[in-house]
Amino acid sequence: MADLKSTKDKALGKVQETTGKLLKDDKMEAKGKAKQLKGEAEAKAEDAKQKVAGKANDLIDDHN
Repeated sequence: MADLKSTKDKALGKVQETTGKLLKDDKMEAKGKAKQLKGEAEAKAEDAKQKVAGKANDLIDDHN
């Protein structure tokens, strides 16, 4: 499950990218895309962390 920070980064990045497109500001558009990618990476890392924790808990439960 994505955390609030990654969701916020994706949303703000989309706004920034769209604003850059509307204003024809390539730098702002690129920063928005980068922020979205950062949010996606954070969400994937958090999901992976949760999966690993779940598997570790399953292994611990199986051995108890």
